[in-house]
Amino acid sequence: MIDQRYSDNGDGTITDTKTNLIWQRCSLGQTWTGETCAGSADGYNWPSAMKQVKDGWRLPTVDELDTLVLCTSNERSISRSYEGINSRCSGDYQEPTINTLAFPKTPEYFFWSSSEYVDENGGHNGWAISFRHGLVGPYHSNFMRDAHVRLVRDLRKTQ
Repeated sequence: MIDQRYSDNGDGTITDTKTNLIWQRCSLGQTWTGETCAGSADGYNWPSAMKQVKDGWRLPTVDELDTLVLCTSNERSISRSYEGINSRCSGDYQEPTINTLAFPKTPEYFFWSSSEYVDENGGHNGWAISFRHGLVGPYHSNFMRDAHVRLVRDLRKTQ
């Protein structure tokens, strides 16, 4: 058990016992070595990121992805913007803003969620999270900017 929250499944995945979600420990493009993530995380535009889902894996919602943000300061600033809520870690916090024992070598910059956002001009964007500052917000440019991907799946209940 990592920090009394994450259970290592021994196969490059980890179960979040708080949310009952199974996460890939490495970002897409990286490989789990049994101890850490090797290689570089790939960047995908949103349509390409959505095509990476298979075998029960999916892109997390922004709320699910936000559960991985770890503000070591225990402070988070929240502001209303673009008819949504943007938030980020505040105070004196450690970067990256994710549990690096559970998710080693996570890039600090943006990760896609499956959640869409339509701005005030009718432009379509995706919600993304940066693990540099724990920033949650719309990632503009009609889904064409590259961001990283970490896939998730629901915990299957055994009977």
